[in-house]
Amino acid sequence: MADHFTDPFKRWDEEKQKFFVDLKTSNVALLKAQGVPLSQIEISPYSTVVDNEAYFSYRKEKGSTGRMLAVIGLNA
Repeated sequence: MADHFTDPFKRWDEEKQKFFVDLKTSNVALLKAQGVPLSQIEISPYSTVVDNEAYFSYRKEKGSTGRMLAVIGLNA
């Protein structure tokens, strides 16, 4: 998956021997490139992995339970 992202949005983890992608930063860059003002972009401080007690993580839980919902809205 990391092959689809440029360097500013991914980092190599020596211990795990794989790339990690910063999806939040990548999404903000895509929105800004499409003309969405930064003042209209909100970024959740939560992580489905770190805050797994409150949020389901498909990868962490190996897809065994839970649901995922993402919302993007346009306030016209």
